[in-house]
Amino acid sequence: MSTNTLLKVEGTAWSVSKDIEEALKGKTESADIITSLGLDYTVSAHHVKTDIEEPVPGFYGMYRDDTEKFLGIVKSNEPAITQNVDSFKSIEPLMEDGTLRPLVADSYLGGKQVFGCFEVADSFKVLDDTFRHYFIVVNDHLRPDGTVTVINTPVRIACMNAMSSALSRSTLKFKIPAVVTAGNKGTISSTIKDAYERSIKMMRSAAEKMTQMQISKVGVEKLLDELFPYIEETEEGTTNHDRANQAVAMQREAFLTCLAADDLANYQGTMYGVFNALTDYSQHMHRNSDKAFDLGYRMTLLPGMNPEATTEALKVSKFLKNMKSFERSRKVAVAR
Repeated sequence: MSTNTLLKVEGTAWSVSKDIEEALKGKTESADIITSLGLDYTVSAHHVKTDIEEPVPGFYGMYRDDTEKFLGIVKSNEPAITQNVDSFKSIEPLMEDGTLRPLVADSYLGGKQVFGCFEVADSFKVLDDTFRHYFIVVNDHLRPDGTVTVINTPVRIACMNAMSSALSRSTLKFKIPAVVTAGNKGTISSTIKDAYERSIKMMRSAAEKMTQMQISKVGVEKLLDELFPYIEETEEGTTNHDRANQAVAMQREAFLTCLAADDLANYQGTMYGVFNALTDYSQHMHRNSDKAFDLGYRMTLLPGMNPEATTEALKVSKFLKNMKSFERSRKVAVAR
């Protein structure tokens, strides 16, 4: 479905790569996942040198060994590189016992990072909705510290929205050792399972809080002005902003379409409905059709994946921080 020139692509960020999901069926070892997708390139660290070939202490240039491509500079006294084949080594016990199953893996940012998405076997309930939980594991070669980052990603099945913006920063993402030893094997698995339980508890608490906060038509209009502002003409003869404001009008219409979705009928007039609609808009509405079906780009739209958040993702964060300013003062909200 499209709204004017905005294309809406349904599903999770990784749902555009069914061929990858098929290739990973039944795999429980990190090396098998990586090599089956042709991601088994290695990375090495090289001393940064001055113009007279003297090494600069504590600085290294990271390179892909297969293409000799420069990935970036890191500051480290002794880089502890986690090679791609070991990216998911630390969660192998959870894949082997069926707690997690791999869905997709890929590299992005020119090979600087490798990620894998893993589905938790069990579903859970938040209010009246069924959720599934996913762990995204990221191996960042520009942070060679012997760890990988794990990102909690609860997904509301009715709309396939990743609702992780509702999690606290410490719950959203955390690091675990990339190297598995006899001593830390059980600890790593317990850390993952505890993060899952903590995410469920926090997601339920956030949803219940937002359903108790009401918003009226006036509040929605205020929210539109705050998150989708029109550009005002300031002086006669200045740059005409008609085209830009047409784009803003299109974005507003797309958000309101998300807000009126059938799967949000039970939450109309609440902040939880608005949160779902903004999340839907930020993750599923695309201006560029090529990016709309690009796995790497779609994954960067998920909370925790991209440190340089998109404008749309920032709208969700801004809303969550300022919900009180949009809340209806009276107890009964007017349905849109």
